[in-house]
Amino acid sequence: MPTTISKFQFAIFNYAKGDAESKIWIFPGKGLMSHNIKALSIFLRYVLGLLLLIFSFSNPPLVWLLIFGVFAYLTWAYRKVYLEYRDVRTALWGPVLQITSDFGLMSGFMSGIFKRP
Repeated sequence: MPTTISKFQFAIFNYAKGDAESKIWIFPGKGLMSHNIKALSIFLRYVLGLLLLIFSFSNPPLVWLLIFGVFAYLTWAYRKVYLEYRDVRTALWGPVLQITSDFGLMSGFMSGIFKRP
């Protein structure tokens, strides 16, 4: 287990890079739950959030939908860790680790996809 946030992010980066380099989109036995499909779903989350942010400039009520979405996402990350460890202080790391792993995964996935042969 990585001992620092940066080591954790680098480990996620390397896992995602290796998955993307494999070019296996639908892994036998996992179907739509394969790692590369999950990585694409994380990109989709962030693209939707970015689109909400952009469109909220011309339609201000969308800001509330964006705020709700961010709050729900961070609450989900907190709850996921809390249900595993049943400790509030530990669960507070859930959102931090979620965002860290998201960016590590997205950057590693992109690095693996665009790797030169």
